[in-house]
Amino acid sequence: MSKEENDNIVQALEHSGLCREFTQDEILSLIEEKDTDIKRYEKGSFIFEEDDTPDKLYVLIEGYVEVSKMTFSGKKILITTIENPGDMFAEVYMFMGKGKYDMSAQAVEESVVLSVSCDFFENISHNIKAGVSAKIRKNLMSIFAMKAYNLSGKVRLLGCGSIREKIALYLIENQTASGGTDMNPAAMFKIMQAKNTFTKNHPKFEAFLRNVMADKIVEGTVIEVSIQRPGEEAITTNIRVQQSDIDLVQSLKELGQL
Repeated sequence: MSKEENDNIVQALEHSGLCREFTQDEILSLIEEKDTDIKRYEKGSFIFEEDDTPDKLYVLIEGYVEVSKMTFSGKKILITTIENPGDMFAEVYMFMGKGKYDMSAQAVEESVVLSVSCDFFENISHNIKAGVSAKIRKNLMSIFAMKAYNLSGKVRLLGCGSIREKIALYLIENQTASGGTDMNPAAMFKIMQAKNTFTKNHPKFEAFLRNVMADKIVEGTVIEVSIQRPGEEAITTNIRVQQSDIDLVQSLKELGQL
């Protein structure tokens, strides 16, 4: 392994929740363990597939990985993407003791992945220094606690009766000590720029929307959408507006006025 490759691995693990508060020496001692492995995957190859035995957790060092599931009809459903160096995945399956994966992880581009086998955690106190093993245990507990917290947050969000309640809950839970929120101003500015570019590129569409919104859309209104790709026939569909749709639009309009 070259010095550059080694530096990339250390840098990625420094950003991983698994190695939080690790020194560089502690990271090096971890990757040198016999139960850890670093492997390069070619584009399109699988890190693991459905029905494989979950006996490892994985940390992305570089590249891009998709986690997906195939339905009985053969349709691929994208579950999540792993694209940030240091991101950990598949750890829950290993610690749950599930007999097999019900999803697959595939390299979308050439990727480097660190794997840590379950044997490492079963003998963690003997494998590495006590201080490092204590950090790993603490970090794993923090990771699982955060996953549980985020899941409970989603359940609370689903329990909200309206879009307005969901937005209010999001703002409250992301409120900072100063009373603001963790929203990224640069990201908001980028969205506004994109909106202005869209308006400039499609002035007729904005005029159409203004004309439509001039008269109130009531329940029962039919909205038809047609899409025609170059060289293909048009595809058309429609919806009949329900009261919940009207409530959603109103909530989004109010959000834009905040």
